Amino acid sequence: MKVQIRHLGDGAHSFKDTVKSADLELDDSIFKGDVRVQGEVEKIGDTYHLRFSIATPVWHSCDRCLVEFESMVDGRCSLIYAADPELDRDDDTIRIIDSTQPEIDISNELRETALLAIPFKLICKENCKGLCSTCGENLNHAHCSCNKRPSDPRWDALRNL
Repeated sequence: MKVQIRHLGDGAHSFKDTVKSADLELDDSIFKGDVRVQGEVEKIGDTYHLRFSIATPVWHSCDRCLVEFESMVDGRCSLIYAADPELDRDDDTIRIIDSTQPEIDISNELRETALLAIPFKLICKENCKGLCSTCGENLNHAHCSCNKRPSDPRWDALRNL
């Protein structure tokens, strides 16, 4: 996705777009839909402060019960694009651009934001019971008939706390 900056005057300018997940090279087995992008470019001289948010549906396998489910992920990003090469190059939020450049390609930033928006723990619902550790039955749909092993009596003192 490219943000046109050639004819922008100083001040804030908003933008909104939809990008296909395949265009951002996102895994099509996870990212099933389009990525909605909404943002703002604030121009001050040759410096552009770009802020955007994304929202996209993703398919996951629940970490507890292994059922596939769909959820929405949201992410935000804030970057500064500047023509001044003297700016701090160690800062991850600053990108150096050519002042004659007519547009800023933010495809990589969109891809990174989408990937970083996926939660570490993927749970289909907050009260998911998961699978039986003995027989593998999905405890959200049925009760298993496994014999529960008797507990180790050495732990009884801790259970009584």
